[in-house]
Amino acid sequence: MSFVNDLKKAFGALQEIGRESYRQKIFVRELRKALAWKGVDLQGKVLLEQIYDYQRLCHWGVMEKERGLTDRVKKAQKKLLEKYEVDTREKALLKIAEDWQAEIGADYLNGFPWVKLQLQYLEYLELNQRAVKKVSAMECCFDDNEIQAGRLRRTAEKLVNEKEEYAKKIWSLRPKFDEEIQFEGIKEAENLIAEKIDFYNEGLKQFELYGSQQRPNRENLAYLDAGLTLLQKYQKSSEVSQRKFQKWLSDWAQASGGLKKTSERQVSGREIIEGR
Repeated sequence: MSFVNDLKKAFGALQEIGRESYRQKIFVRELRKALAWKGVDLQGKVLLEQIYDYQRLCHWGVMEKERGLTDRVKKAQKKLLEKYEVDTREKALLKIAEDWQAEIGADYLNGFPWVKLQLQYLEYLELNQRAVKKVSAMECCFDDNEIQAGRLRRTAEKLVNEKEEYAKKIWSLRPKFDEEIQFEGIKEAENLIAEKIDFYNEGLKQFELYGSQQRPNRENLAYLDAGLTLLQKYQKSSEVSQRKFQKWLSDWAQASGGLKKTSERQVSGREIIEGR
């Protein structure tokens, strides 16, 4: 029975890797269209290298999730990350995406909304990965409190699931030969991803302010409990929860001693808390 299960798992991994290859093929096809429309030389060495690197990074991401990486692949990945001077696949993908955005330009990119959405997703992906690491790392602060540690674990899982759900949603909006471009759906997804990017940026900024704190005190345990509840509610993209969670982050930072003194200012209609 174990052999059958292992066989099914291996077959499922191959199927998912194959699906990822197809997703890459479609994205690269649309990306080439956008670059050609701009008049970019598609035979440029740097551009072709970036496309190849993008495909390898995405492929390795799925491979690691489904069946793990071999030592040979790990070495190749390490070398590729060094090339882009980063330490994670997500950061390398973001660097590549930023180069493509600059190459195509905002005006031309607007003519290819799905490509624009995919590049925006790579920015979200890097932030999501950092947030998952931050939340997971906080577990060590609650090794004597399984309830809080469990909530952190579940929150990290929710963030991972969110990332995968967004990827599926974006894929469903891909251009198809026999259908019109789903402008409305793409715009909705774009707005949601932009909102999430703002949220992660604010959250990570605040976490950095008290990230050096050792073990939270009893008062901070209460803040954590309230904050995780709000974070879970935020998964539904509630503006109210977003504002409450942002305030909670600031309150916790001050209560934990991460902020000795704060000042407030309005930026784009949103309240940003900054430490001196």
